[in-house]
Amino acid sequence: MKIQLNHPGSQKNFKIGKGYNVVDGEIFREWNNDSTHYRKFIVNNGFSLENLEDKSVSKGELFFWGEWEGNSHFTPFPKTDFRKLPNGLHRLIADSLPKNSQNTDPYIFGNNFLYCVCKQRGRMISLPSDSLILFGTPIPSEGKFYLDTVFVVKGYQTSLKVLENGGSEYSINYKEQTLGQLNEYLKDPHVVNKNKIYCSKSWWDDNQFFSFVPCKKGLNEFGFERLFIKLDDPSFQLSKNPTGISFLNKSELSAKETWKKIVELALNQGFSLGIRFEEP
Repeated sequence: MKIQLNHPGSQKNFKIGKGYNVVDGEIFREWNNDSTHYRKFIVNNGFSLENLEDKSVSKGELFFWGEWEGNSHFTPFPKTDFRKLPNGLHRLIADSLPKNSQNTDPYIFGNNFLYCVCKQRGRMISLPSDSLILFGTPIPSEGKFYLDTVFVVKGYQTSLKVLENGGSEYSINYKEQTLGQLNEYLKDPHVVNKNKIYCSKSWWDDNQFFSFVPCKKGLNEFGFERLFIKLDDPSFQLSKNPTGISFLNKSELSAKETWKKIVELALNQGFSLGIRFEEP
């Protein structure tokens, strides 16, 4: 199964007092309390590959676009076209307080990527192993689908199981940043639904079909544009709808063939494949 899962792609506008504060001379992006999710341009330690022939991974600082709705240190970039380029760099903070309304999903930090709530309805609550989820944002005016997370499903745990065991299999950070924010997992034990925590297949599971985040090992003063797929590329048959999900049934490619084409695009656009990111 191949899924295009669209989520909001904009950054939070940088303005002191509007989600950003200065403490001891440092700028902090506060935990997101807006009604929408945002993307962040992030630096974080992690493991990456330069191509599919790599037999070992390299470790170091990686720069990438992703979601982290918790607190972060923020370094603004020079003014440029913020529709394509980042307005600044975020270094993530694992503080649990002060919390606000939004949660981080997908959560790409730790040994596996995790996806637990966004648009989980219908077929999304019964995805088989090796399903491919493309988390990103269509920008029809640019003719591009900006892709930030490539998620290959390995397995899942039900929300009921998480309620029963208190999320004992998951890290404190994940429970603070995500599960503890959601009624269907840890926030309200009386909420019963069919949501699942999907766990990703990693490079260590299968070095020819794995989850990854497009990333780079360095950057200039303006950062870089996200990995993109052209919306009119006939191979993918992507939806131009800026919201919702599409199961990409019109594409003749299998999930693995789709994944291979995305890897080719990533490498051709100068990205490395980020396969594991340390928790902040």
